Amino acid sequence: MPLLAKPAAEEVLVVGDTEWDLFFARNGGLKSCWGAYGYGDPEECRALRPHYVIAAITDLPKLVFP
Repeated sequence: MPLLAKPAAEEVLVVGDTEWDLFFARNGGLKSCWGAYGYGDPEECRALRPHYVIAAITDLPKLVFP
């Protein structure tokens, strides 16, 4: 018996700052949020069309808990 319940895909948000994070979300069928403040190539990250974009990590709570 697992200790944690497996969340449904629509309950998961992958937050990352590189194109690899966005690929991970896409390949897993999960929503993605690109942290534009990080190390990813902006052109490549935008081309992957993340569901959300945040300019600073402090923007994440407003996105998750509107």
